[in-house]
Amino acid sequence: MNYLTDKHKQLSESQQSGLMKWFGQLPMDKKAVAIGLSLTVGISSAAMAWQGTSSDRIYFCVKTPKKTLVCQDKDNRPFRMTPFCAIR
Repeated sequence: MNYLTDKHKQLSESQQSGLMKWFGQLPMDKKAVAIGLSLTVGISSAAMAWQGTSSDRIYFCVKTPKKTLVCQDKDNRPFRMTPFCAIR
């Protein structure tokens, strides 16, 4: 990268983390592999989160003061929570 001055180069390098300095020194083919791997992990995680398979859910109903059970909100989404929150 071309810098305007040595001071600009110093400032730019001081603001980079150790990981970014290491990544910047890799050859282009290894950078492409790392980026591809990161994209694969990110897309897989997003798909699991979208499907809801990344964590268990407990579906529940609430009894209203009128003694009726309500299991969905006004937009027809079921009430649910994680087992961690259900235990508390």
